[in-house]
Amino acid sequence: MSWSVALLDDAGDGVVLTSIHGRSDARSYAKPVAAWSSDQVLSPEESEAIANARP
Repeated sequence: MSWSVALLDDAGDGVVLTSIHGRSDARSYAKPVAAWSSDQVLSPEESEAIANARP
């Protein structure tokens, strides 16, 4: 079970947060976003969260 959410301003700057839940632990990640993209490799779910945040 996991989720991703993008917290972005009108210029597409902000952060995408992801949490991945396993049987024995949960991991959370934050990746910077600038102008609707990130220098970090994004998962399909993170890319979708950014696309859904775009007007």
